[in-house]
Amino acid sequence: MIRFIKKAFRDISLGRNLEYYITLLFILVILALDIFNLASPDVLTNITLAVLALVVSTSLSTRESLEELSKKLTKAQSADDFFWNVKRSIEPDISQAKYIGFGGAVLSRTLRDYSASLEERLRVGAKVRIILMDPASTAPDQAVLRSKGVSSR
Repeated sequence: MIRFIKKAFRDISLGRNLEYYITLLFILVILALDIFNLASPDVLTNITLAVLALVVSTSLSTRESLEELSKKLTKAQSADDFFWNVKRSIEPDISQAKYIGFGGAVLSRTLRDYSASLEERLRVGAKVRIILMDPASTAPDQAVLRSKGVSSR
C-alpha cells in the first residue's frame, strides 16, 4: 500500500495518470457517502455516472493515442523520419567538419542542397569524399532490401 501511495504522489507531481487518480478519488468519495448514508441514492447515481463518463473519455483518448502510435509504427519510413519530428539538417555538422563523406545511389539532391557548404569547406582545406553505387551492380537492389529490413543472408 505504501508503494502505491509513493507511486501515486510521484505520478501526480509529474502530471501523469491524473485521470485515474481522480477516478479513484471519486470512487472513494462515493463509497464513503454510501457507507455513512451522507447522500441520497440520486446523488450517488449522478456521481457514479460522472465517474463512468471520466473512465470512458480516458479510454477513448488512450485508444486514439494507441491508434496514432500504431499508424506511425506500421507506416514505412526512414529512421530519420521515425526519430526526428522535423527533417534534421546536417548543415551545422558540415559547416565545421574537416572530413565529410557521402554515400548513396544518386545524391543529386543532397549535393545540390549542401553545395555551398561543401564548396566553403573545400576552400578551407576540408576533405570531401563521395561514393556512388554502380547502377549496373547489385548494390542498388541490396540498398532497397536493407531499407526494408531484409537481410541478404
